[in-house]
Amino acid sequence: MPTAVRAVHSLRLYGWAFTGFLIPMVVGNVTGGAWADRAGPAAPFLATLGIFAVGLGLAGKATVMPVFVAGRAVQGFAAGALVVALYVLIVRAYDEQLRPRAFALVSAAWVLPGLLGPADRGRGHGASGVALGVLGPAPARGARGMLVRPALRSPQSAPASRAMTIATPAGTRTCLAVRLAVGVALVQWAGQQLRWLSVVPAATGVLLAGPALGRVLPLGTPRLRPGLPAAIGFRDLLAGIFFGAEAFLPLTLSTTHGLSPTLAGLPLTFGALGWFVGSWVQGHWGQRSRYPLVRAGFVLVAVGVGGQSLLAVPGWPA
Repeated sequence: MPTAVRAVHSLRLYGWAFTGFLIPMVVGNVTGGAWADRAGPAAPFLATLGIFAVGLGLAGKATVMPVFVAGRAVQGFAAGALVVALYVLIVRAYDEQLRPRAFALVSAAWVLPGLLGPADRGRGHGASGVALGVLGPAPARGARGMLVRPALRSPQSAPASRAMTIATPAGTRTCLAVRLAVGVALVQWAGQQLRWLSVVPAATGVLLAGPALGRVLPLGTPRLRPGLPAAIGFRDLLAGIFFGAEAFLPLTLSTTHGLSPTLAGLPLTFGALGWFVGSWVQGHWGQRSRYPLVRAGFVLVAVGVGGQSLLAVPGWPA
C-alpha cells in the first residue's frame, strides 16, 4: 500500500486508502445481509464478485488519489456484502460441528497471497507496479465464482424458511449504515486536518454515526450487554486493534526504518501463516469449551500489537 499511494503522489492521505475501503464495507455488510436474508446468499455472492472486479479496475488504473480511493470504496462495498453472503452460505450448508473447519478453510485462502503477495508486489514500482498489484487478484475472483456456483445452486443456498425477526426494516438499516459511513468519514477527515475548525465536522460525524451505530448493531452492543451484544462488541474491538495496526505496519517499516517494499511486506506473510495456524487449531478443537481460545486470542493480539508499537521508535531495530 505505501508503494501504491506513493504512485498516486498522496502519501499524506495514506489513511484514506484503508478508510475508503472500510467505510463502504459497513454499507455492504448491512445491504448484503438483508439481500441474503431475502433471497439467499447466491445472488449477492455472485453479483458482488463482479462489483469487486470493477473496484479492482478503478484502483489498478488510478493515477490520482481520488480515483484510487473511489476504486477502494467500490471494493469495500463489494467485500462487505460478499463476506456476509459467504458466512450465510457456510451456516446453511454445514452443520454446527463442521462450521469451525469451514471457517478454517476460508482462512487458508489467505496463505497463498500472504506468501506470494508481499514479495511479488514489492518488486513493482510506479504506476505499472501498482496496476499489477491491484489487478493481480482479478482472475482468481472469476475462478472463485465459477467454483462456488454448484454449491450456490443447492437447496441450502435458498432463502431461509423462517428468517429471524428484526425490528428495523432492511431499507431503514441500509439508510442507517449510510449515515454511519458518512459520520465516520467526517470524523476521519477532521482528524487529518488538526485545526480548530475541524471540531465542526468531527462533532457532526459523531452525531451522525453514534445513534446509527446503536441501531445497526444488536441492541445493547455499545454497552457490551452480556451475550451476543458483548461478543459482537468485543469482536469489533479486536478487529479494530488488529487491522488498525496491520494497516500502518508496512508504512512504518518503509518510512521510519527505510525497508524495501518486499521486506516491509514480509511481516504480513508471517501474519497470514499465523492466522491460518490459529484457524486450524480452532477448527480441530473438538467438543471442548471454546472460551480459552477467545481469551488466548485477545492476549496474543495484545502482545503482538504491543510489540509492533515499538517500531514507532526510530532507534529500535526493525
